[in-house]
Amino acid sequence: MSFRQLKHQARSLFRNRLFWIVALIVMVVLISGNVILIFERAPDREEFKSPADGIWWAVVTLTTVGYGDHFPVTGAGRALGVVLMFSSIILVSLFTATVSSIFVARKIQEGKGLQRATFENHVLVCGWNGRALRTLDRLNSQGDASEVVLINLMAPEDMEPVIRSYSNLEIRFIRGDFTRDEILDQARIRDAKYAILLPDRSDPTTVSSPDQRTILAAHVIRSINPEIQVFAHILDEEHAMDLKRAEVDGVMISDCFAGELLAEYVASPGTTQAVEQLADSRTLPNVRRMEIPDDFVGSESMDYFIHLKKEFNQLLLGYVSEVPGVGLEDEISGGNREILDLIKRKVVEAGIKTRTKSRVEINVNPPSDYVIREGDHAIVVCSD
Repeated sequence: MSFRQLKHQARSLFRNRLFWIVALIVMVVLISGNVILIFERAPDREEFKSPADGIWWAVVTLTTVGYGDHFPVTGAGRALGVVLMFSSIILVSLFTATVSSIFVARKIQEGKGLQRATFENHVLVCGWNGRALRTLDRLNSQGDASEVVLINLMAPEDMEPVIRSYSNLEIRFIRGDFTRDEILDQARIRDAKYAILLPDRSDPTTVSSPDQRTILAAHVIRSINPEIQVFAHILDEEHAMDLKRAEVDGVMISDCFAGELLAEYVASPGTTQAVEQLADSRTLPNVRRMEIPDDFVGSESMDYFIHLKKEFNQLLLGYVSEVPGVGLEDEISGGNREILDLIKRKVVEAGIKTRTKSRVEINVNPPSDYVIREGDHAIVVCSD
């Protein structure tokens, strides 16, 4: 942490009302706990022998607990106790009111989409439209609780019922333009794992097209967090190349297969309906990715195919695995370390990436003797 950041945090701390109230309470306890020793310490008394005894008495008196194991008997000590009791009314009330106001203000800010997110490895959903709820439905159906940050310009009262509708999702709403650095920073873009870009309809006054905003957001997000996985939905196929230049990890194009699916109504009746049903996570059966038990790693695909069908009535479609990227150090390993460091430094200075991105490898309808590898996941048709 830099000196400037430390200075900024210290300045913010000293401007914090709660800090000064806590500091005042600590000061009152320390002073009272030591002053009481002046009045009450005596050879024939066991209650006040050390500063720890005095501080204990001050804390008990200030919080009005009154255990009675330490109590003053002199006039001056009792007068100090009375002052401390009346002080506690003010100090404890101030502390309670301040803490309550902080939580209330934070809740109001969350409702208005102004609160900074506190998640890590979360999912950003940038933009909003009539089909955005389907994205959340699918994330919610995974079963495991996930952390999601919604970024759009919808009214807070419209987003509040959405946030409360999903039992498996912990959702935060950030109201703002997801193409701006400060809004993305508020959503903790540097700590996010995934970003989903939707054609944005949340602001009817926006002049630019949804695809233009999606492309701009992809470039901005990638520049801030090069490691995040970005998936985008666009309306026009001609913009797909612009997203590929932004190195997004996946692109969905509206109506991309509409022509083929329409033709299938005529050429192969029932095919289009089957595809629609499998793609809709709200109906059964549908397609899902599943973990493969360790017992089947190294086994042939036909064995696992039979196991899924017999035990769970699930149909194996294929396998998916993530292939890690290749780094510069992997390719030039060995040799003089100083020379390798010099090459790497020069490559970085030239703006060339030192590691390729990981990619997803799909194997649909593998041969029966395909050997299941460690890291493979199954793509299956589930009926329940």
